[in-house]
Amino acid sequence: LRPIKFLKSGRNRNRNSSLYLGIAQQLVPGSNSICLVDNIQCIPTDPRKRVECMNWLFWQVGTAPFKVGGFGHFYKYCPIRIEYAINRFAMETKRILSVLDLHLDGKDYICGDEYSIADIAIYPWIRCIDTGYNGKKFLNLDEYKNVNRWVEHLSKREAVDRGMNFKYAKTIKD
Repeated sequence: LRPIKFLKSGRNRNRNSSLYLGIAQQLVPGSNSICLVDNIQCIPTDPRKRVECMNWLFWQVGTAPFKVGGFGHFYKYCPIRIEYAINRFAMETKRILSVLDLHLDGKDYICGDEYSIADIAIYPWIRCIDTGYNGKKFLNLDEYKNVNRWVEHLSKREAVDRGMNFKYAKTIKD
């Protein structure tokens, strides 16, 4: 639990927010992350945008690990090929991508023009469909123009690059 104390300390408060949130997501999912992100200002302060951000954060918590992760497991890692499971989780993953694609139409970020914990939480799961599970072609990811634009936009952020390339074991000290 040392990373939590490290996060709450405020050290390098805004400079490495994606890096710190990557640690937080591994240890403290969902609502507990909100306490942490308040400290590093990755959640909107406007009440309406804050609610929207939390809705998308909890959307991620309730969909990505189970459905996108399920797709990845049965598509890439399962030792026996179970067509029903692959197709079922593929269908759910495509539904998730469709919801996200519709939402991102005309927006740079999940909450409009403001980068937030919602982007940070959702991005790795969507990126993993291609880079982790090699499911881009199978799921026809190119169909989701807004999702692809958003992924490309986020991948150009320096903090996102640092967060995605963070070497957990080598950085956290006892």
